[in-house]
Amino acid sequence: MYKILVAEDDKDIRNILKDSLEEEFEDVVVEVAVDGRQALEMASRNEYVVIASDIKMPHLSGIEFLRKLREQQNYTPFLIITGHGDLPHAVEALRMGAIDFINKPFDMNRVFESVSIGMNLGSRIINFNNAIDELKEKGELSPEEIDRLQKLNMYMANLNNKKVG
Repeated sequence: MYKILVAEDDKDIRNILKDSLEEEFEDVVVEVAVDGRQALEMASRNEYVVIASDIKMPHLSGIEFLRKLREQQNYTPFLIITGHGDLPHAVEALRMGAIDFINKPFDMNRVFESVSIGMNLGSRIINFNNAIDELKEKGELSPEEIDRLQKLNMYMANLNNKKVG
């Protein structure tokens, strides 16, 4: 069972995204955040296969949310869905590894396609992290090897995000 996080301050859009994604994708639970700060807290405590976020939200913008995730070395595939899309925001988000930048009103099929790509990438990242954690627990990795594997994971996530973005 995978989890998707939707960060959206508009209740109607939040509910449409949650219901549509859960209907479209089997074995997916969609959790929601009403603002960027709540989304960051949730993403810090939970493992998500994909994060979809608005840009303009109270307390923390979607761009700041993405920036803080990357600072925490969280490379979960990130999708921007916004009514405040402009070229500078799009470029900034894509440079930080967002997999897509979708303007509202959005075509749900495009959202499904981007989320599907993100789930493919996100599941690989989750599996890689789980393998590292298992080896760490068994004491089979030195600190240097752990560091190299984490850097490799970051590189792979960024490379994959650039291919799709």
